[in-house]
Amino acid sequence: MEKERLKELNTLLLSNKFDQEAYKKLSMEEAYAMFRLAAMHHKKVAENLEQLKKEQPEKAESAQETAEEKENVTDFAAGKIKAQENAAKVLLSKATFFYTLSIEQMKRLDAFYVAYSKCTNSPFVFCDPTTFDDMTWIFTSEEKLKQVIEKQKENNVELRGVKVENAKFLQFFTSLFYMGIDNVLFDYGTEGMMYNLNRICKKPDFEKMENKAAAVVNSSLQLTAMYFLQEARKNIEQKKKENLPQLEEEMSKNLVAGKYLVPFIKVDPEAGNDPKNIQIPYLKGQDGNMILPAFTDLMEFTKYNVEKKFSAVILTFDKLQGFIGNGIGIIFNPLGCNLFLKKEQLPMLVKRFEK
Repeated sequence: MEKERLKELNTLLLSNKFDQEAYKKLSMEEAYAMFRLAAMHHKKVAENLEQLKKEQPEKAESAQETAEEKENVTDFAAGKIKAQENAAKVLLSKATFFYTLSIEQMKRLDAFYVAYSKCTNSPFVFCDPTTFDDMTWIFTSEEKLKQVIEKQKENNVELRGVKVENAKFLQFFTSLFYMGIDNVLFDYGTEGMMYNLNRICKKPDFEKMENKAAAVVNSSLQLTAMYFLQEARKNIEQKKKENLPQLEEEMSKNLVAGKYLVPFIKVDPEAGNDPKNIQIPYLKGQDGNMILPAFTDLMEFTKYNVEKKFSAVILTFDKLQGFIGNGIGIIFNPLGCNLFLKKEQLPMLVKRFEK
C-alpha cells in the first residue's frame, strides 16, 4: 500500500469521528491496514502507560515537602494515567473493529487464490519460525499468487494455484480444520494479512456429530503428513533433507493413533453384511497390483465417493492390514496427499509405537 494512502488511513484512525458506515467502504486491505495502525498505536500507548505508572511514586516523592504540592503532583500523574488508559481502550476497540471489518470484506470477495503444494495436492502448509503458527497462504489476486509461485521455485518449493469461488469459501475454510491448519495468511510476500481460522468461521464440533463417519478426524496426521511429504518429495538431494527423520517420526506416530474410513460396496444392497456380499474397491497401481484406499476424514472420502455408491467402515490402524487381502499395501487419501505404505510396514509401525 502506498505511503500516502497509509497516512490518510492513519489520520482517519486518529480522528475523533467514528463513522462505521464510511469505514465499511474500505477495502479488505485498507481495513486490515487500519487494524495494524490501531494495534501499533495501542502498543505505544500501553508502553507509555506502564512508564507513567512507574514514574508516579518517584515524582510524588521528589516534590516539595508540603502536602498540597504532593497532592497536586499525584493528581496530575493520575490524570495522565487515566487519559492514557482511556486512549488504550479506544485504540483496542478500534483494532478489534477493523480486524473484524477486514474479515467481512474478505468474505465479500468474488474469489481468492490458494497456494497448493504439488507434493501433496493440498494447501501448502508453512510454520512461522517466530510464533510456530501453522498456516496456509491465500491471495486476493492471481497475480500476487503467481509472483510467490515463481519466488518459491528458488527454494525448491513447487506450488500451483487453486481458485476458490465465493460460494465455496466456507467449505474451503472448514476443510482446513480437518487438516489441522489454524491460521491463514493472505497475500504472503507483501505485508500480509494474518487471521486465526476461528475468527473466520466456527470450528465443527466433531465429537458431537451424529454421523460417525463425519466424526472421524485425523487433523494431527493430516498436518504432519503434509509437512513430511512437502519435504520428502522436494526435488533436492536426500542428504539436504535434515528435518526428514523428525517429520517422519511425528507423522508415523499419528498414523498409528488414527482411525480411518475404508470404502466398501454391497453386491446385493438388500442382503446383509455377510463378507461374501461385501466388495472392497481396490485401486490398481502402475504395475497392476491392488492397493487398499483409506481416508483420514469424510471430506477426503467424499472426493473419492463422488457418485455416492460406496459406504465406509471405520477402522483403527492395526485393523487395516486385515483388509488389504492380496494387495501390496494401502494408500491414504489418494486424491489428496496420496501416502502409500507397503503391507509389511503396517505391523512394523504398530510395534514401533505400541504403548
